[in-house]
Amino acid sequence: MATFRAPFASMKDGRVSVRLRANERTAIRGLAAEYRELLRNESQASDSAMARLFPPAYREDPLRNFDYERRAHDGLMGERLAAIDALEQHTDAAVLTAEQAHAWLGVLNDLRLVLGTRLEITEDSNEEDFEADPTSANTFGLYRWLTHLVGVLIEALDPALIDLGADGPPPEDPID
Repeated sequence: MATFRAPFASMKDGRVSVRLRANERTAIRGLAAEYRELLRNESQASDSAMARLFPPAYREDPLRNFDYERRAHDGLMGERLAAIDALEQHTDAAVLTAEQAHAWLGVLNDLRLVLGTRLEITEDSNEEDFEADPTSANTFGLYRWLTHLVGVLIEALDPALIDLGADGPPPEDPID
């Protein structure tokens, strides 16, 4: 019988233990690099994933929203790029500080949002929706894996959030 190994675990001193395999770390590093390229080369107008990452603050008021984007966009972009840098600097770490873990959390969640947007995932989406296309099926598996990582990392950052009644095992690792 296989033993479940949580990818992240809280430590008594507030840090987070990272228990990812080398291939998982490589996958995360590669996804982060692709994410950086997306941020640098696309905009909300050119890419639906970017629109998802930077939604309008004032949907009903385009002029007010334009002003907000003009003032806030560079700061938000800088925060995202800094989080990618932090993740890449600590991809091989066995232990993360809470600050480093929050950077990982932001990047992993953004990657999940990008993939979900690309796949047009809804609350009702499941594996069967993507099984006809192997590329979409693999991407959905990656989306589920990232979702699992985000959930476990949130629980590691705040153990009080752990739901002891969670249903079923974690999703299969698509990186194997």
